[in-house]
Amino acid sequence: VETKCSSLKALTGIFVARPRVLLMMQKAGTIGSIMSPKSDQKLLLQALRCWREILIAEEKRVESGDAKAKMDSNENITLSKKISGDQDSDATLVGGVLTQHNRRLYTMTQDRRDQIRYACVDLLSHLLRQGLLNPFQTIPYLFGLQGDIGKPDVRALALKLLINEGEKRPDMLRQRICAGVKSAYTFQRHVYPDREVTAGILKSDGQRSGYESIFGSIFKASISNVRKQKQGLFTNLLNLFNVSEIDLTTRKEKVAKQMDLPLLSFTSEVLAYLPYNTANDPLFI
Repeated sequence: VETKCSSLKALTGIFVARPRVLLMMQKAGTIGSIMSPKSDQKLLLQALRCWREILIAEEKRVESGDAKAKMDSNENITLSKKISGDQDSDATLVGGVLTQHNRRLYTMTQDRRDQIRYACVDLLSHLLRQGLLNPFQTIPYLFGLQGDIGKPDVRALALKLLINEGEKRPDMLRQRICAGVKSAYTFQRHVYPDREVTAGILKSDGQRSGYESIFGSIFKASISNVRKQKQGLFTNLLNLFNVSEIDLTTRKEKVAKQMDLPLLSFTSEVLAYLPYNTANDPLFI
């Protein structure tokens, strides 16, 4: 494992200078093997750090003007391609390879090893900033990490990304809150199987203490100040309790299975512990 980690670390510089080598390894299945769930933790960590360093180097290359200088010096590139940006194929190779493993990256956000989770979210931050991931697919997993009550650093990094996305796409947070609640519920059941699933965390301001929803911070930062966003979020969460299509005359066991009562209990905690700033908020619910 140590040898593999050292080799991958050494290859990072080669990938930065020759992105097509990374593509060749992707086609050979090497990247998929490294990212496999069967890989050792040290190798996975090194891989995530490697991809992060490559993305940062590529971003610096583009921003510094090196990519444009290289393009201008190539007489074989037509003016139309220079304008469209199609000439800089290296700029899309790294992102293209990594986006092929986006499902694996999403799965790693719910890994039981906190170092893997943190490194994965850190990588996701660069992929999102460079427009290489679909925020609509990514946001529920970031919401899910708000349920990481055991590791505040992972939770804080995911919160930062949620706030950034909320500033750019406020409607998307409201639209994806239901998927986010389900993700947080699944996260806690998987990562902390010996703990009771909870949507509240104990907070103290020095004088008094109380529970606040795991989504309280993102609610205050991106949603609470806009009435439309607040009420849309409340409505979407309340829709999880919709039982209009469930036959309540059937056996209780079947009804409970259809309704997923533990998830609904978790959702009710989310609503109960949200930091409401007006009396109209709980009255609306």
